[in-house]
Amino acid sequence: MPDVRPPRVLRINRKVPGRISLGDAATLEDGPELLQRLLRPEPGQAFALGRGIHPMTTVPLGLAIEAAITAINGTVLDVAVLRYCSCSMEHFTSNRRPLRAVARVAELGARHVECAVEVWEPERLICTARIGLCQVRGGRAAPLAALYAPRPPP
Repeated sequence: MPDVRPPRVLRINRKVPGRISLGDAATLEDGPELLQRLLRPEPGQAFALGRGIHPMTTVPLGLAIEAAITAINGTVLDVAVLRYCSCSMEHFTSNRRPLRAVARVAELGARHVECAVEVWEPERLICTARIGLCQVRGGRAAPLAALYAPRPPP
């Protein structure tokens, strides 16, 4: 079985380096290897590794979350904790085709950043999601205004 690798970053568009802005975006692609591994029993096992975690749903949603974190540079800025999400599964996913997630910053809140994300197979929409990310300090969501790019005057 081929190695499972992290998603590839295909594109990042940030308006202000080191800051979070409305419209910042990232596109990630993930091969089918993880789904294949989760859906098949390993040699000598009676059941698939992914049994009970719904890989056909959680893998596309996980890719959506990772794309949102990448869009806001969340790993570097320490804004990578999932505060909330909603998603709609539009089609069944395949375990043979790559998935591509496109995330765009849609809202800058006092203590969260919300990204709109679409996850695609090459020819069809698999999942849409709204991903809310935060930074945690002392067990609570921290204010984020200092991480936002200045807004242009009206």
